[in-house]
Amino acid sequence: MRLSSLLTARAKRSVGVALAAALAAAALAAPAHADPPTGSTAPDGYRLVFSDDFDGNALDTGAWGIRQRSWVSDDNVEVAGGVLSLDQTRVTTATDASGFRGAGIATKKHYGYGYYEARVRLPSNEGAFHQSFWTQIWDGQYGKPKYQALFSELDFFESYKGGTHGGYFTWRSNEEDERLSSSARVGMGDPDGASYNTYGALYEAKKLTFFLNGRETGSLTYDSIPNSPMSLWLSTIPEAEKLGGLTEPVGHSYGTMDVDWVRYYTADGQVPATVPASVPASLIDYANDFESGAATNWTAGGGSWSVGTDGTNRVYRQSAATGDVFSLYNAPATHFTRWKNSTVSAAVKLSSDGGGAGIVARYTNPDNYYYLRLNAATDRIELLKRQNGSVTTLAGHSTALTPGTAYQVSLRVNDAKLTAQLNGTEVISATDRAMTSGAWGVKGYNQPFSVDSVRMTSP
Repeated sequence: MRLSSLLTARAKRSVGVALAAALAAAALAAPAHADPPTGSTAPDGYRLVFSDDFDGNALDTGAWGIRQRSWVSDDNVEVAGGVLSLDQTRVTTATDASGFRGAGIATKKHYGYGYYEARVRLPSNEGAFHQSFWTQIWDGQYGKPKYQALFSELDFFESYKGGTHGGYFTWRSNEEDERLSSSARVGMGDPDGASYNTYGALYEAKKLTFFLNGRETGSLTYDSIPNSPMSLWLSTIPEAEKLGGLTEPVGHSYGTMDVDWVRYYTADGQVPATVPASVPASLIDYANDFESGAATNWTAGGGSWSVGTDGTNRVYRQSAATGDVFSLYNAPATHFTRWKNSTVSAAVKLSSDGGGAGIVARYTNPDNYYYLRLNAATDRIELLKRQNGSVTTLAGHSTALTPGTAYQVSLRVNDAKLTAQLNGTEVISATDRAMTSGAWGVKGYNQPFSVDSVRMTSP
């Protein structure tokens, strides 16, 4: 496909204006200055596979997911006026990364060899945030696939620590984040905070070539790097090393990373095969046996919580005998992240015959959540819904419950379908649409208890 056939009407008009200006300048024997191109600079013969011009008033959630990790916020993603804007904001007075939020999106489909490009305007923030156009094997959602194979990360550009450059990394698996290698870095210009630039990269089996506004800036060659499935990302996150000197108030915006369009081409217009062809759909997003001695990223509400020993194991324990108590997993990326479909499981051990304890899901506030409870007073496992402060029992199952015995319980929320297991056997099934998303954690009432082997699996 020829370049001219890929240009939008706006781009064609820009080319016409630029050509007229160039001819006039030549007639005056004065040097002409070419603005960055507004259309594609794909190699000759390459055919379009995927594109988004961000022409609507909202993100196309059929094509993209919003990044859910690394100090980002859904609220910082906006599509308006034909531009995707990823904001960079201060949310607390903390001077580390927890006081700031960026934003990001990633494609739900995976790609491979081909030509990638995006027209982007980068803010001038002197390295306080890390903007990038890159690939990963997962799409940034909760959860993260357990991809036990070598994979590649391609950085078409990264702008941070005072420079903008491209390169690649290889990794052993995404579960341990063990880096195997990193390439040299290729310079990708110096953004001025005002101009759009077209960043491109041609990814081939033996070579990765970088382009800025249609001109090659450098290339990297290799015998081979893992031909892994790749989700395409656009993102900006706080850069921890550069935040300490920022004094702006809470609510301040440090500028936006603006994206006019993004595109992906291949030689034959088809997505090439990768090895393997896709990433797993079922995964463990969070696991904690508390053997580290800490309950990192858990936020307690009421009660007395600590990590202590139970025989040879460490457990997360709540020791208050009275009161309504919670502890919610507080993902640092988004603060009480809005999980939708997931399975939460834990080994729950009660300490007395009164009250109960168990798992909460889709928690939005103390008056709205689902609760899977081991009820020691009635020898039942029960699925409760608390909505606007009113409690409804959705389903229950009678079973003998002995204080001091650990019971493996799990609660799966999948759209309107809610199911619960006790020691690996499904005992409860219910349908309810009251709560569609929310945080998850553990809860008790008038009951000292402990939890161990906590897992959150998605979807």
